[in-house]
Amino acid sequence: MRAPNHGSRLTTAFTTAALLLGSTALTLPASFPAWAQQPTQPFQTPDQNAADPPARVGRLVASAGDVSYHAAGDTQWTAASTNFPVATGGSFWTQPNAHAEMELSASRIGLSGGTEVDVGTLDANGLQATLTQGECFLRPQDLAPNETWTLVTPRRTVTTSQAGQISVIAGDTASPTIVMVLSGSATVTAPGVSQTLSAGQALSISGSDTFQGILGQATPDEFVRAELSRDRPPVPPPASAHPVPPPPAISGLPGGGELAGYGAWNSDPEYGQVWYPSVDATWVPYRDGHWAFVAPWGWTWVDNAPWGFAPFHYGRWVELHGRWGWTPQFDRDRHERYPVYAPALVTFLGIGAGMAVGSGPVGWVPLGPREPYHPWFHASPRFVTDVNGPRTIAVAGPGAFRNRGAATMVPESVFVGSRPIRGVGQPIAAQVLAGAHPLTGLHPIMPGATTAGVTPLVAQQFHVAAPAGGFVHAPGPAVIPHAAGAAFPVLRGPEPGRPAGPTFIPRVNTPSGPEQHGPGVVPNGAGVGEHAPPLAPHTPGPVEHGPAVVPHTAGPEQHVPPVVPNGAGAGEHAPPLAPHTPGPVEHGPAVVPHTAGPEQHVPPVVPNGAGAGEHAPPLAPPPPAPHVDTPHPAPPPPAPHVETPHPAPPPPPPHVETPHPAPPPPAPHVEPPHPAPPPPAPPPAPHPVAPGEHKPGEH
Repeated sequence: MRAPNHGSRLTTAFTTAALLLGSTALTLPASFPAWAQQPTQPFQTPDQNAADPPARVGRLVASAGDVSYHAAGDTQWTAASTNFPVATGGSFWTQPNAHAEMELSASRIGLSGGTEVDVGTLDANGLQATLTQGECFLRPQDLAPNETWTLVTPRRTVTTSQAGQISVIAGDTASPTIVMVLSGSATVTAPGVSQTLSAGQALSISGSDTFQGILGQATPDEFVRAELSRDRPPVPPPASAHPVPPPPAISGLPGGGELAGYGAWNSDPEYGQVWYPSVDATWVPYRDGHWAFVAPWGWTWVDNAPWGFAPFHYGRWVELHGRWGWTPQFDRDRHERYPVYAPALVTFLGIGAGMAVGSGPVGWVPLGPREPYHPWFHASPRFVTDVNGPRTIAVAGPGAFRNRGAATMVPESVFVGSRPIRGVGQPIAAQVLAGAHPLTGLHPIMPGATTAGVTPLVAQQFHVAAPAGGFVHAPGPAVIPHAAGAAFPVLRGPEPGRPAGPTFIPRVNTPSGPEQHGPGVVPNGAGVGEHAPPLAPHTPGPVEHGPAVVPHTAGPEQHVPPVVPNGAGAGEHAPPLAPHTPGPVEHGPAVVPHTAGPEQHVPPVVPNGAGAGEHAPPLAPPPPAPHVDTPHPAPPPPAPHVETPHPAPPPPPPHVETPHPAPPPPAPHVEPPHPAPPPPAPPPAPHPVAPGEHKPGEH
């Protein structure tokens, strides 16, 4: 069923390919099929009114697990792999157990499991992206003078314009948004407010409608620690008697700085600095990977090598002295910081019918130095000039390509089905190449239902019929388009299976610094003009109860008893204090360093000088001078005692028991009540009178 379609597509492409790569007319060889030697039309002029595709592009470095992708306007996710392009309008999602990196020039963004990042804009001015959910680690490096990175979270916006290491957790309805700066600085903004974080600081933002920001200490979690371990120095080039450094502009390419670890740079009198990969003698460029249809460019080469991004989307390949080398042609022609990206620097070739059973082959040839690249997508003349440089050469025909020995062909089903080229791709013999046709114009080869990158939206644009079981899509969260004019994405609920975030440590009694002045970062969501809560930690006033902070300056063998708060009112018994170390009892209260402000009073610690069973009196309100009880006369053996409560007494002041020498083993007792006074003596009984004796008063 595909053969007629194939024939009509290739016939159209053949008849529209009159001019080969430039302004030079095509001279048809004698072996060219007679049916194709009919009047042809010139190369299709790029649409000058169409918006150019992104010129600055990064790449995906999938480290572990599955990564999904969707373009702007798509509602389904498709699978993405290493060296997949990262550009304006693309969205990426990592499975909960996955980890990936996005490389943008010399900078990187690490994606934790269960993370979605939407790339709004990536150009020479920097990056504008949205962290919809999950956690990412930003490592901007070697930024241009006016370049700024902006990351929007469901609660606030994070920006930076310098090299650094920044962790951002999007948060959800049940967990806060956390911005953590390990090095460099970042600014967290909202309408009307701003907060700058320096190295070692973190900001936690919570709430759904009204937001609250708390400044704290940066504490990396497991994901961030793993990201920090990846920030290693570049791999040194192999030892050489005459090492050649890479060209300076190589740092502007994704993966360009890593090439030295996979090959060697050398100098050539004609092409300047050339990079030679460490590959076997049979290796040929554009034969170890697959073709995908990635919007908005269309056919895009995705190489399998870990270094296989920059050499296939910039510069040109050339065979020198029996070795394949890559020359960053842009370095000699122009000095842009970020060279213009091309999805594949090749010319597609249609091979004559009958070359394969079932469908005709599709071929391509890598472009050599200064050979012109003609896009197969909408592009302006300026875009074409920027990709090629000002000095290009004309090519007389397929057999005149500098890299004709690297021309490759595969069955159309392999090409359109995005199947691996290794083991299937075959070189094109000279006589076959002489009869090949350059496929020019817009999308000369149509994608199919099994092409990688074809989504329902792409299928609708190119009239691709959906397969019987529907298009295969990769897993990912529901695609929620951002509402027009919305400042922040939707605050979602917790994502199942997402790894736990870092422990946030708020700052306690941190002296106010320049970065802590001004309004809080997170205002009430109603609009600008509302006052935000302060970001600095709240200083407890006299009415706020809580234990005083007692720094432990003693050695391990010395115990500093905790402060007993007066949290419930006078008369309540405090919990037992720290275990008492037997030994001589020290006189006087323990010294508690006063770390609070002048308006805060930290009551002294009441040591447990007599035993664990003694109850310490409440500490609040601010104490008067300490009081020492007068010992009662003739007391029983000294031991801790409990004051006899009196009805509704005023809060008793704290006091220290007077220690007694050589106390017996401590045992609580209740002081016996004072003995009641004896009753008055009764009158003396009448004295009996003896016979003959007079009673008193008798005469």
